[in-house]
Amino acid sequence: MAEGYKKTMSERQVGYTAANLAANKLNQDTISLLTYAVARYTDTVEDTVLAEDGAMWYSDAALDTVYILSIAKEFKYGNGYELVAITDGGKNQWNKPVKYVKYFYQFAANDKNPKGTVKANDKTYTFSHEKAKEMWETKIKEGYKRVK
Repeated sequence: MAEGYKKTMSERQVGYTAANLAANKLNQDTISLLTYAVARYTDTVEDTVLAEDGAMWYSDAALDTVYILSIAKEFKYGNGYELVAITDGGKNQWNKPVKYVKYFYQFAANDKNPKGTVKANDKTYTFSHEKAKEMWETKIKEGYKRVK
């Protein structure tokens, strides 16, 4: 590239990008459902942000739509579990069904936290049903167990 040359986006490209960003918003209720399901599984509901925010509690029927995989893992400060929560995410901007996938890390109990601590990964991933199935099968081969 020549010095001083800048590639600029056309107005149409900028509009398209802005529209994509608006359309690609993830459903926060579904993400909260994943977080709540993991908190219920790990018995740490009262320690979650959901409890502090006064967020709605989810029915058992809603929780039945969340599947959780788990594997024992050694973390920097001790042993614990990596948890993968998966549920239906509705449809994406192309009207294709997707699955929401979120990772959590459960750290062992200690004097400060007798039930242990659960930390959520900041990212929530969306996969097509085919990719989600492939990811599930890969995780099972890696040693993950279905716990819920």
